[in-house]
Parts: sequence; structure tokens; C-alpha cells
Amino acid sequence: GGLLQTVRADNYRAKRIRLSGFLKTENVEDFSSFWVLVDGAELGEILDFDNMFDRPVIKGTNDWKKHDLVVDVPQNAGIIHIGVMLGGSTGQIWIDELKLEMVGNDVAKTSQKYTPAEQAETAKEWEEYRRKLGKEGLEKHIATMKSRPLTPFILNFEDLSQQSSN
Repeated sequence: GGLLQTVRADNYRAKRIRLSGFLKTENVEDFSSFWVLVDGAELGEILDFDNMFDRPVIKGTNDWKKHDLVVDVPQNAGIIHIGVMLGGSTGQIWIDELKLEMVGNDVAKTSQKYTPAEQAETAKEWEEYRRKLGKEGLEKHIATMKSRPLTPFILNFEDLSQQSSN
């Protein structure tokens, strides 16, 4: 399972960003993680990505712990996806105090490095997906992405409970 939010990259282009937040787990079978993905203006053009998979796996039962993911948003970025994942068929996760902010280049990136072979394989997969979508499907997808908000919303779940009670 997972939770995802997508924002346009307009306000973050040519910047380094950090997604931070607290994660708590209970009986997680496989893994849990935050993730951030920076896509280009073209569908499937992955510009930077971090899903915490290069760190020790977060599974089992763990108390609240803060995690930071730092990626670059190039000038040609179109969309930023942020989220949390729960892998496996059992377990629960809690998240709190999510924050997406711009940081200086003195803050080290945490994003994963891909080999040219991995990049080529990903590009091939996305090209096949674009082909299956066809021109009309691709145009619809791009229009949907352009309609996304400029900044994340409801990153603090206390805000969400207050909004639902109003």
C-alpha cells in the first residue's frame, strides 16, 4: 500500500529539495519507506529518485524515527511525486510531520545512482508505456500532471482532521 501526492515542479526547479518526516511501524513484513521522484516534462523521464532502498530496510516494529530524502530538481523538471510505501501483506505504518522544503547544495543528496544499463532499461519500459497510451492517452496524462498543485497540501495530518471537522 502507499500514499502519494504529486505537485508541479515549477517552484522547485534548479533547487535541491528535502522530504522529511517521521515514520512508525508495527509488524511490517517486508519494508516501509518514504519516497520522492522528480519527473521531467515528458512522461517517464526520471530525473532524480530516492525510495530509501539503499538504506537498512525498515520492517518489523519500530518507534517514531525521522527520515530525510534529498534530491535535485533540474530546470527541465515537470512533476515531483512524494509518498510513503508499505510492502508485504502485513503490518501498519504511521507517518507524521511530513515536510517538503528547499535546501542548499551543502546538504548532501540521498538519491540513488543508476548505471547506464539501468537507465536504458527504465527508458525502454517508459517508451513501451507511452506507446501503449497512444497520442490521446499521453496528452490526457500530461494535462492531468499540469493541473497538479504547485505546493504539497495536508502534510500535517492534524490539519486534515481539523479540516474534516469544519
